[in-house]
Amino acid sequence: MSRTVTTTAIVIFALCAPLSAGEWMFRLRDAHVQLRQALFAKNADAAWQHVDRSTRQQAGLLAGRIRGEFDLLNEDQKQTLRDALGTQDDAAIAAIEGRDLLIAKFFLDAHPHLLVGEQADTRLKDHGTRMAGPTGVVVHKQTPDEVIVPYRFTTEGHFGGQAMDYRAQLAVPSLDHILGPAPKQALLSNEEAARQAITAFEQAQQALAQGDLETFWSLLDCDSQSQASHFADQARQRAANPQHTAEVLKLLSITADQLADLDGKQVWALSWSGEQLAYFTNATNPKFVPADQYDQKLVPIPNGYKRRDRANPEPMVQFEADGRQWQIPARMNYRNGRAETKLVLRPPFYLRLRPKPAKE
Repeated sequence: MSRTVTTTAIVIFALCAPLSAGEWMFRLRDAHVQLRQALFAKNADAAWQHVDRSTRQQAGLLAGRIRGEFDLLNEDQKQTLRDALGTQDDAAIAAIEGRDLLIAKFFLDAHPHLLVGEQADTRLKDHGTRMAGPTGVVVHKQTPDEVIVPYRFTTEGHFGGQAMDYRAQLAVPSLDHILGPAPKQALLSNEEAARQAITAFEQAQQALAQGDLETFWSLLDCDSQSQASHFADQARQRAANPQHTAEVLKLLSITADQLADLDGKQVWALSWSGEQLAYFTNATNPKFVPADQYDQKLVPIPNGYKRRDRANPEPMVQFEADGRQWQIPARMNYRNGRAETKLVLRPPFYLRLRPKPAKE
């Protein structure tokens, strides 16, 4: 019995013992060489297996940004990104994955020390590499100034105290770094700002009157869109309580199925919304008021649009409705160096899902 226990303890100790100096060096060398060979061969799957978890996560996030933002870039930025990825195929870019980035031109350019020498070289000295401890490799770049470029290896897949695998920890450049400096904002003249603002105002009026929610939605500033979407979520949350379901459906004049599918765009088409926005749909004589010509004392503002503690108010569209003057902000949005004017229309029923108590 005692002999069995002793033998078991020796086996466990052997498994948990740290790697010897020779063992970790061989494993690091093999990991380094295999990564180099995968990058030389542009084998994305093999390279993916030889980078660590943090590198894979960074590459996955960057690939997601590229897929989501490629169509929003201007043509110069799209071409810059195509060149950085080493492909002119937009369909391939739309489906790019994190592993594909490891063999992209911009990634290889960011880690030139991994491609020093020839692909078949397996001896570290052939590509100017030497070990610097069990958690890293230092690469001596073959350059005139003899720059030392370190990169680390992390251990993944442990059994007890023994490292089972070494994987390279490499920095993944950001999308902003790949695209280069952001383009300068092209400021609008007052004449162009006025033209865009009045055009957006009249188009939004027409779209709302005709029930063209797609066009109307595209003319709204992101703040107006997010508030309308938040209202739809609030309505569903309140209606989820059986005590308030009938109340919310009656207040919005919709069915339970319509409430389940309600989104920010459809909020503006509610009958209640139409009543509350009559001042906008019935507006006449729109006039653009630049921020530098705005005078709060001369132009009355509905309570919902007072801007407290703001010394420089935004440009406004001033108009007439119901025998008085109104105004809504006309916000200049800058994307990819181009200015666009969007309207700020806040849902007047925002956060008001409870009917007012009857007066006694």
